Amino acid sequence: MSTVLETATLLALPEKMTERTKRLRDALFERARENRKDDWLDKTLLPDLSVPPPGQKELESVMVRRARGIAAVLNALTDPAISSRAHSYTIQPGELLVGVLPMGSNGLGKVFPNYLDEAERHMASIVSRSEMSIQGHNAADFRKLVECGIKWILEFCERRIAEIGDPPWSEPDEDKRNFYQAVAISCQAIVDYATRYAELAAELAQKEPDAKRKSELLEIERVCRKVPLEPAETFQEALQSILFLQIGLRAGMDLTSLGRLDQTLQACLNRTLQQNPDNGLAQAVELAECFVIKTSGPLNLSVEHLIDQDHIDYGISMGTHKWYVDQRGNVNQFLQNAVIGGRNEYGGDDTCEATYVLLQAWVNVNLPTPGLYVRLHKDSPKPLLDRVASAIAGTRNLPSVLNDDAIILGLTAAMMADGTLCRPDAVRLAYDYCVDGCWEPILNGQSDWTFQMVNGMIALECALNEGATLDAKPMILRGDKRCFQMPPVASYEDLQKSLASSMDFFVAQTSIAMFNYYLLDEYVTPAPLLSAFLGTCLERGRDKSWGGTRYSLAGTVLSGLPDMVNQIAALKRWVFDRKKYALAEVREAIRGNFGIDLDGTFSNPKYAEMWKDFSTESPKYGSNEPETNGIARFVADCFLKSVEKAKALADDVYRTRPKSKKEAQRARHLRIAGGYYGPMLEDRLSDRVTVAFTAGLGTFATYVLMGQGTAASADRVKDAPLAMNNTPVPGTVQPHAIGHTLETLKAIGLERFSAGAPVDLCLEMDSAISPDGLILGILQSFIKNGGNVLSLTLGNASQYKTIYDLALKSSKGDTSAGRELLNWGHVTVRAGGWQTPFITMSLDQQKHYTIAPVVP
Repeated sequence: MSTVLETATLLALPEKMTERTKRLRDALFERARENRKDDWLDKTLLPDLSVPPPGQKELESVMVRRARGIAAVLNALTDPAISSRAHSYTIQPGELLVGVLPMGSNGLGKVFPNYLDEAERHMASIVSRSEMSIQGHNAADFRKLVECGIKWILEFCERRIAEIGDPPWSEPDEDKRNFYQAVAISCQAIVDYATRYAELAAELAQKEPDAKRKSELLEIERVCRKVPLEPAETFQEALQSILFLQIGLRAGMDLTSLGRLDQTLQACLNRTLQQNPDNGLAQAVELAECFVIKTSGPLNLSVEHLIDQDHIDYGISMGTHKWYVDQRGNVNQFLQNAVIGGRNEYGGDDTCEATYVLLQAWVNVNLPTPGLYVRLHKDSPKPLLDRVASAIAGTRNLPSVLNDDAIILGLTAAMMADGTLCRPDAVRLAYDYCVDGCWEPILNGQSDWTFQMVNGMIALECALNEGATLDAKPMILRGDKRCFQMPPVASYEDLQKSLASSMDFFVAQTSIAMFNYYLLDEYVTPAPLLSAFLGTCLERGRDKSWGGTRYSLAGTVLSGLPDMVNQIAALKRWVFDRKKYALAEVREAIRGNFGIDLDGTFSNPKYAEMWKDFSTESPKYGSNEPETNGIARFVADCFLKSVEKAKALADDVYRTRPKSKKEAQRARHLRIAGGYYGPMLEDRLSDRVTVAFTAGLGTFATYVLMGQGTAASADRVKDAPLAMNNTPVPGTVQPHAIGHTLETLKAIGLERFSAGAPVDLCLEMDSAISPDGLILGILQSFIKNGGNVLSLTLGNASQYKTIYDLALKSSKGDTSAGRELLNWGHVTVRAGGWQTPFITMSLDQQKHYTIAPVVP
């Protein structure tokens, strides 16, 4: 886009909400402060799909049952009797986009009909799975929806089912028929849902006395009868079509992101601007504001009633470990992000009018969800950089930033690593990346994605303690023996070797397990609706959980890098360099929490000086000192080498066709040892596949939970939270040191971390300071220094302390403090992977923000 057009676009964008969207946002806030338990669907009103339907003796396939569940939820949402309680089938005064997202979040769970019978549920529980075991780590191909509509998918499924013919079927044909039937059922359910909203709009229009509003309702009726069945042509049609699919996906428990939204919408925006050149941009911003408000529908701004809304179920995530479901930290994590801006596959810039329209809408509405990410790079247009800086200054925390120059490089390398993809295809996919529900880069509408996490502090404990953790359980002699026993550490070089071995073990244990995820046919939680809009699933006739996508990403994320660097730096200084303490003595101090009691006093005086040396007299991560930078680089290199080794072993065992009978026999034996008894991946799927191993650094919002069960370290007592993502530990960064933090990123080499490596900075900002110039400098430094993912929060430590004190009183039963908390629902911060209302965070997470925000 030319500079002239950019300037004209920026001048035409309204910088405040319209009266319409202000009323809609105020209504959302009012509802979000109340007890929303009645907004949730009542599972007893949903059909029981775990028994054969009337007139049938046998159950349908799990795939088809899941699709019927999606249809059942959408039917329930538009049932007038249910809606009288749940507010799920309504068009509010002034709304231009319609439909209501069902309640549900990563922390509070979801509601869905039972569709597994008793035997299926019990067998699935053996591998910690249930009907609810699904998480949002994908982005649907919304461009396919907008450009083609659902009608062509229904016709495609009809043709494929006819080609398969009548029974008897082979097992592969039966699976494909079930898949296409399930896709058709779930897609038709969305069309029917839209039609019911068209009927509601028509009914309201007949009763509407105001001519302008009547015209709007009739336009809503027209749009709902057209999309999502047909391709969208106008900006309103495109947003409405996307909203309907997003509602359908959430109804099916697929909490997915919105992909590169500006690129999806630009063609329709062009047509709208051609039809209305004078006021089209302002109308587009208002429509986008309505879209943001609609997709924020399940927002909670009160913590008083969360237990009433708790629908978390067994095995709701990919695992049952508490790391994956930190309920309090995930109350408003709806796993939906939109991405704007960025490079294209030819190296040019994709900034367009829709980029600015969406950015302005998000700024005007300023809600914590959906998340907005902007892709920047060294050649980003200056007007966009200025606008992003101004947006962060105005909203105090959005958008977040992705550095194309780092992420595209890493994704391209990861996609080519197993040799199944040529460079042009890898480049094309990498340049079109977006993010999932947190910050992890994924392929836009093309890949399935899953991940596992490694707690680096546990790996470090085991490296220091011959394969065992440093806990003080009286029944355990050395500690929990978590990995293979390693020789004692006598030097710094020994520590480095031991950490490398420990890392190999933990990374292999988690990374290789993800191949089993892609090898096992999913008879528990298939996703027919998402699969219809994901990569090659429709073409191949296989659900994403059955290897339907040509490209799959397996991410391994290392948590605790800042804590690891601080711990290693302290050990290097005081044990190996200056030899003030023996390693055995330090191990015992760590095991005993440095003798620190609950009241902060030292029960063991000999450790007081050691604590001081470790916590305040040692080099710290983020200071941009050569020593700590070198340690950070070593840890990062060590982790990446472990991921590469795990990838090579996984390929040999699961993917690469053996060259000899002996190699084939060994691969089979190793697969059996890993719990999988089937053939190689490509033999099983009879299609070419790419499983890219990606590496990331971060904690998400689970930095509090990851600290629990972790021994004391150089900057934290036992069980205290880890550092959030790759941000310096609270209290260790000097007020002027933000530049050092950004320069530290360059030393780590974050362009290698294609699964994401965020840094979350909280800047203490006086209200009298105009921060635009400061933020612009931070953005430019972040890109220049090879940053990966960045979030900025403009904070106020005294304000955070006020909210924390109220939350503490409320937790002890002070009802007046609980009521006063409701007045602070507008304060939003970063929670390790998304923006969230500060009042809804746990006390430990809130305390993290009251310690020492970084100031300019």
